[in-house]
Amino acid sequence: MRVAAHLLDGAPPPPELSRALNCQAWGVGDMMNLPAGMLPKMNVTLNYYRAIRGYQEAAANTATVEFTKKHPHDWEMVSWVIAGRKKGNG
Repeated sequence: MRVAAHLLDGAPPPPELSRALNCQAWGVGDMMNLPAGMLPKMNVTLNYYRAIRGYQEAAANTATVEFTKKHPHDWEMVSWVIAGRKKGNG
């Protein structure tokens, strides 16, 4: 997954993530003017971005156990990414 590669390996952010973060920070005039299919892609990449960033922040504070308990859905996404990376899929 390109979001994980961006956050964990320093790869460039995927375009959907860049656009989602810009929209979050600055807003957009009309969501209907986005290219077809872009909004769902932005939502998915932003969800993974938030989950991985949350886990990274918890790890930096040695609070990963608390993270997994407080954010089970995020932990499910993060653990899926970790498993995929171990298998060479991401």
